[in-house]
Formats: sequence, C-alpha cells, structure tokens
Amino acid sequence: AALPKAAVARYAATGNFTGLHMSTASRAAQVLAPWLPTQAAAWRPLLHAVAAASISARAMPLQRDVSTALTWADVRRAACASDDDHVIKLIHAMSMQHARAPDPVWLDAARAAIQG
Repeated sequence: AALPKAAVARYAATGNFTGLHMSTASRAAQVLAPWLPTQAAAWRPLLHAVAAASISARAMPLQRDVSTALTWADVRRAACASDDDHVIKLIHAMSMQHARAPDPVWLDAARAAIQG
C-alpha cells in the first residue's frame, strides 16, 4: 500500500512522465495481485523497477499552482474530454485507488495530470 502512494505523491509533486508510469504501474500491480504469488520476493522486481525509475527520472518538485478547487467529477470530465491516453489512464487509476482507499494524494495526482 505504501508503494503506490509514494509513486503517486512523487508524480503529483513533479509532474514527471516517469512518475506517471510509476503511478499507473503500481495500480496495475494491485489489480493483478490476486493472481500473483503472495511472498514478498515476488514483489521485489516491482520495488526495484520503481526505485530505478525514481532515480533515473531525477525529477525535482515543481513550484506550480495546482488548483485544489477541482473535484473528482471535474477531473473525470477532463479525462473524458482528453485525447491524451496517459492522462485518461492516470485519472482512471487514481479514481480506482481513491475508491479502494480514500486519500487526498490520488486527487492531487489526477489534478496534476490535467493541469500538466
């Protein structure tokens, strides 16, 4: 549970494209979890991949104004109107994360994606 939040928080703070992929990959791993081995060793490759991606991105937090006025309904509408498949996938993933375990970080990342 900590890995997806960490990846998403990094994306929300940086807007980095690699961070976006870390966020959606973490969500994909959660979706596939019922069919994967439960041992910690099975998850090690994902942890290594996220760590390597995080280091290689060299993304520094942005000093940007991301509107906190946007609601889930607003970002979902923006995703439906978008022609950017990355934005659509990220907002869908964050929406599903929020439904599973509500946390402001999911909406922060969704807002960052549409305000790019």
